[in-house]
Amino acid sequence: DIDLHVPYIKGSREEVLLRWYRDVFQVFAIPASGAAQVHDDHFDELEKFLVTPKLAFEKDAKEFEALVKKARKKYEETLEVIEQGRDRLIEINSFDPVDGTAITQAIEKSEKTEELRAYLEAIFDGMGIHAEPVDKDVLFVEPGDSMFTTYFPALPAEGMRMAFSRTKALARDDLTMMSWDHPMVTGTLDAILSQEFGNISAAGWTAAPKTGAPPLLVEAYFFLESVADPKWNPDQFFPTEPIRILLNGRNGEVVNAMWPVEKLHPNLVQLTHEQAGILQKIPGAVLRGLLERATADAEKGMKEKVAKATAKMEETVKGEILRLRALQGKNRLVSDREILWWEERQRNLGAAFKSARLRLDSFLLVIPVSNMPRPAEPKI
Repeated sequence: DIDLHVPYIKGSREEVLLRWYRDVFQVFAIPASGAAQVHDDHFDELEKFLVTPKLAFEKDAKEFEALVKKARKKYEETLEVIEQGRDRLIEINSFDPVDGTAITQAIEKSEKTEELRAYLEAIFDGMGIHAEPVDKDVLFVEPGDSMFTTYFPALPAEGMRMAFSRTKALARDDLTMMSWDHPMVTGTLDAILSQEFGNISAAGWTAAPKTGAPPLLVEAYFFLESVADPKWNPDQFFPTEPIRILLNGRNGEVVNAMWPVEKLHPNLVQLTHEQAGILQKIPGAVLRGLLERATADAEKGMKEKVAKATAKMEETVKGEILRLRALQGKNRLVSDREILWWEERQRNLGAAFKSARLRLDSFLLVIPVSNMPRPAEPKI
């Protein structure tokens, strides 16, 4: 039980307000939903008693009691309207223990904390930043004397303790929980992706001689980007995802299925200076022709992706508009402006998806090599 003590001077403005809040809105007992509108509608009548409080308890006491009673009745009507406007189906289905557990597990799995830690440690090592493990879940990081840059995203001068365990981060205020959404991670990813370094690269394939691979593979990555205003949240239906096209350098055949990333990349190695000289013998016209073929194949995937994104958007937005219109018939708090916003979002996203642009982000040339030792670990 909670006891509320409200001191006031008898016959004062505070007593008028106490009666108003307690007897009309019951603010000391229950949450006052919808009270603001009722208060505004009756404020002109109430103001007289606030300016001259004694009127509420002496000369015009009956008028004040009538005002309290009238406002109370209006507030009860407002509460009834709010109650009728509740979507009970949504409340009933708002939580499912089985689905809730599955979603929680999916979120925990998507955090990929081990991959995140390995990525950050590789970045710190490559940038000359001092990183020292405190325990299996905590890493202390601070700017070092051998840093290759004067600024590193979200890294304070005094350093920071980063945790890769959510439980530990919640229990200790001195730890910063690291996730793929942390400003340090997104900042370094943006810095890497915004640079042109590495957009064109070459590698050797040690497994190629054993598999009878063609003399050249071209792996191109395209990004399909919508031109929608971020305020319409286009990523909900049209996230920026890479389109991979792997071509046989001999005949231009698409061989994505034959050599997926997980099969091709583990066998790639850095070329020696002598082996890299082979690339100079590849005619420029051949490479341009292969990239044009890759672009044409990527455009096919582009049309399919745009169609799926548009269909998903139309289904979601139309369903929301129908729901709001049905709810508007029961709840006056659902305004036409809210429905118009969804209709405008539908028009803007539909036009933006049709104008989506395909952009060549990078490509990799792969040539077969043999009798070449692989490095112990990749370099950044």
